[in-house]
Amino acid sequence: MTEESVLETLRRVDDRIILAVMGRDLNLDHPNLCLCGWALREKLAELLNVGASEIMSRGDGTPAACAHYFAGTEEEWRDIFLGVVSWGDAEELRIVESAWAQRVDEAVFPAQRRSSRRRVSL
Repeated sequence: MTEESVLETLRRVDDRIILAVMGRDLNLDHPNLCLCGWALREKLAELLNVGASEIMSRGDGTPAACAHYFAGTEEEWRDIFLGVVSWGDAEELRIVESAWAQRVDEAVFPAQRRSSRRRVSL
């Protein structure tokens, strides 16, 4: 798993859903409330025309459901899913967190996706 591969997977998710997830209280230990869980719940809410907080699932099929609704492979989504829940390691979490932050930037400022991205270290 690399930051670029995670970013490419996250780019399959519509900006609207990225922005909706950005405003949620993520609980990385819970498959329904983690990054993938909220993205899936937002998508299902959109399809069912209900609030995402009304959607609850067992969470055991989250990577497969993300692959179904957002495209990509189950393995790509499992990398993200396991990278943020408690059984991911610190390096995986850093990779997902960095890709997520960039994807949020792209959703807020869509022109950044097309332009070359320059990293600035503080």
